Amino acid sequence: MILFKKDWDKYPTATLHLETRNRSFVNYAKKLKMTGVKNYQFCLAIVNPLLKDLDPHDPNLTLEEKMMVVEEVKLNPWYYFREVAKIPAKAGTEPNQFEANRGNIALYWNFFNHITTLLIQPRQTGKSVATYVLHAGILNIWASNSTVTLITKDDTLRTEAVVAIKDIASELPPYLRLRTKRDKNNSTEITVDLLGNKYRTAVGQASEKAALNVFRGTTTPVRHIDEFGYVKNIHITLSPYLAAGGAANEEAERTGNPYGTIFTTTPAYRNSKEGMFTYEKYAKGLAWSEFFFDLHNLDELNDTLDKNSKSGIMIIEMNHRQLGKTDDWLRKRIKDAQSEGDDVEADYLNIWPLGSGASPIDKNLIEKLTSSKREPDYAQISDSGYVISWYDSLENVEGSYRNKPMIVTVDPSEAFGSDEIGFAIRDIKTGETLGTGVFNNTNTIEFSRFLFEFLMKYKKSVMLIERKSTGMSMLDNIILLLLEAGEDPFKRLFNWVVQEYDTHVNRFSEIDVPLAKRNPSVYTKFRDTFGYATSGSGKASREKIYGDNVMSALKYTGSVAKDKTIIEQISSLKIKNNRLDHDSGKHDDLAVAWLLGYWFLTNVKNSEFYGLNPYDILTDVTNNDPSVQRTMEDEAKVQEQQAVRNKIEELLEDLKETNDDIVTLFLVKKIRLLDKRLDRKLITSLNTESMIRSIQDMKLENQRRVNKFRTVSIRTAA
Repeated sequence: MILFKKDWDKYPTATLHLETRNRSFVNYAKKLKMTGVKNYQFCLAIVNPLLKDLDPHDPNLTLEEKMMVVEEVKLNPWYYFREVAKIPAKAGTEPNQFEANRGNIALYWNFFNHITTLLIQPRQTGKSVATYVLHAGILNIWASNSTVTLITKDDTLRTEAVVAIKDIASELPPYLRLRTKRDKNNSTEITVDLLGNKYRTAVGQASEKAALNVFRGTTTPVRHIDEFGYVKNIHITLSPYLAAGGAANEEAERTGNPYGTIFTTTPAYRNSKEGMFTYEKYAKGLAWSEFFFDLHNLDELNDTLDKNSKSGIMIIEMNHRQLGKTDDWLRKRIKDAQSEGDDVEADYLNIWPLGSGASPIDKNLIEKLTSSKREPDYAQISDSGYVISWYDSLENVEGSYRNKPMIVTVDPSEAFGSDEIGFAIRDIKTGETLGTGVFNNTNTIEFSRFLFEFLMKYKKSVMLIERKSTGMSMLDNIILLLLEAGEDPFKRLFNWVVQEYDTHVNRFSEIDVPLAKRNPSVYTKFRDTFGYATSGSGKASREKIYGDNVMSALKYTGSVAKDKTIIEQISSLKIKNNRLDHDSGKHDDLAVAWLLGYWFLTNVKNSEFYGLNPYDILTDVTNNDPSVQRTMEDEAKVQEQQAVRNKIEELLEDLKETNDDIVTLFLVKKIRLLDKRLDRKLITSLNTESMIRSIQDMKLENQRRVNKFRTVSIRTAA
């Protein structure tokens, strides 16, 4: 089967089926190409070019033509999905072509690569149909002496699945319909005795003992759990169910049979055992990207999954727009279903409701945060397999971003098993999330090199690493790599020598010299100043991250948070020990990385040393807030407000230049008066006071140096 680009070499006769009657596949391939995916043609593959203009459903096919179709569908499942599979009509008699979309093609590509996948889509967008079409193909075409199993929420859904698969099979061309009168015909099981295949079903069990025995010990290479978050006691059923599939997978691989695990669901309530269990699987998975199509082979795909996921699950999450549905379509479905509140969020908006365990954070801030959720534009996969999800185009990320000021923050861990590393990138001016990553199963040396390579590629980025767990080792490694590359670690990595330049003047003076003239001992001497060393209290405590910093970060940058994991981890915060924190056993790695970025932007001192313009920091915050609605009168005032801010910046420059104390007092007073005139709903300048303080600190430091120089000169003269 053609999955990766190099797979075309396995089939010398294979070509593109651009003449296909199923234009949804052509349109899908075009969208992939427009996105920048190089391997965009696989779903249009046809191994036997003689079938290009042939209709496999034509009742007048010759025996030879039928045999060619049979051979094609066995070799090339894309031909089956594109040309052969039909969906029974819900109205009328004519069946419909199977329609390719971003959800079902990604699901199939993962399945045939044997990647465990969780597919999340709104109700009535075809996620169940996608699995029914797949299972009909497995039972009637690709498998022999094999078993497909389904666990679902209730008897209604079980019967629906069985009937749907039978109906899809009945729409196959007669020469591919292999069920006979001898096969079972009931509401819980399907058999295709000619091939020795079975489709068996079960429902969630309210009894814990019964739940433990659902398909326990059943040898089944193809496993499907539908409505995963709603299956009773799935947290008890899942492990023994999957454990029984290990041997089946090996046997299926040896015999050339299909094998894999698929979970499908709409988001569930996190205050239920089943919902929280499913949500944890979801939170620990790797978000799907079409750029994975461009990986070279299955080994690279598995390595990418291992390094970026704790659960080993690929998460395909699609909203209605990503599946080609309009907002009007969504509104009508919600109206027809008479759905309200949390049910709308779960069933149609891909939101995992908190239920009764609501967040203590103000509802308006949570709504602002949630409304910013969007899909990454580009998945950047490093040579070592680490994935950064970027919220901008490939062109910008690989182009203008190389000289874009950014703050990169890392919340480290052991990155093994249940732990993960959070990685967040923010824009200096807007505070918006530019990119994120969640990494697992790595080693410190390899990951340190990845961070170093990021710094070398994005020359104006500054990195802040929390100095806990493996963080110190990472910092040590990166410092050495930067020095080898001729880069100044004190300028590229956040450190307290630069941060406390005004209170520890002598310490700062040791690094405030050209790199070539700097005493090499400073890197050992000031080793512990690099990073944000989380402590119980003090200047670098978790309280600083989780205190007022959270509310401020949400107020000013929550509308541009974008990343689903950041949003969910922030929304899940609870009150613990009289402070905001995450639940025991839950994860906040990416949320902490994101909050660290805001802490840096609002607390950084001496930012010029890092190559950052202090006048740029968080100056364009409100402009990116879609929740701020401007009136016509507001628009007229924007230019006036911009003029006020421009005047403030001009006076700040004057303040920097003057050495007159009287003039200094006058300028500071005037700047503060102008700052009060700024309307934060229209234009934001969060750092005016910080700029004043920074300039005054700089002038004080210069004066100290002058005084020190004079003292030395007098002594020398004497």
